[in-house]
Amino acid sequence: MLFECLFMRFFQDRYDLVVSAFSLLELASEKQRNEVIDRLWQKTNGYLVLVENGTNAGHRLIQEARKQILESNESRTTLEGVDANEAENSENSLNNMAHVFAPCPHDMVCPRENDGSGTPCNFQVSYQPLSIFKKDVSALRENIKFSYVVLKRGERTEESWPRLVRPSLQRHRHIHCDLCTASGQLERVILSSGNCGKTLYRCAKRSNWGDLLPIKLTKDAKQDIQD
Repeated sequence: MLFECLFMRFFQDRYDLVVSAFSLLELASEKQRNEVIDRLWQKTNGYLVLVENGTNAGHRLIQEARKQILESNESRTTLEGVDANEAENSENSLNNMAHVFAPCPHDMVCPRENDGSGTPCNFQVSYQPLSIFKKDVSALRENIKFSYVVLKRGERTEESWPRLVRPSLQRHRHIHCDLCTASGQLERVILSSGNCGKTLYRCAKRSNWGDLLPIKLTKDAKQDIQD
């Protein structure tokens, strides 16, 4: 870990993809985490991926890092009275901007922070343990929950599709989908072939926890879906 910190500090290379997985929880203080996150973002030319355990503690650290990068870049790129002589600085400031590429379809506060449920924003992946740790893993698969964020340099150029934040509940001829939407809210929609069409209904039935759902939720559309 010491070598990695020194490497980030003294080398000026930047990378299209920077990944930090299950490491923020190991840092002793908020100050150390802030310093590491700043260095990781300085190394990022495209995408920064942060992954932690899918617990409340891991979720809080991911939200802490997400907020730090979004707010720091917002403050750096707030320009007033830019004239022609400052065009180059303006262009550089746009390159320094950041937005959330995944999982959030928005840059607002995570709605899990305000829903009062105490539930972290997490996702689940299934994997097969390595045989060096267990004798017989031929038919064994385990599940792990994780929280993550992918931050991308630049402005958000278009509205993102909503993301499934819990497994869908399939019922007779309809399906309940819990979605995080571009408005920064959690929405539960009920989809059937009658209210959304056969193509979207089949897509929703085959979508997994964490997938994007190709639907645009306007007020009128949500009313039609619920009806």
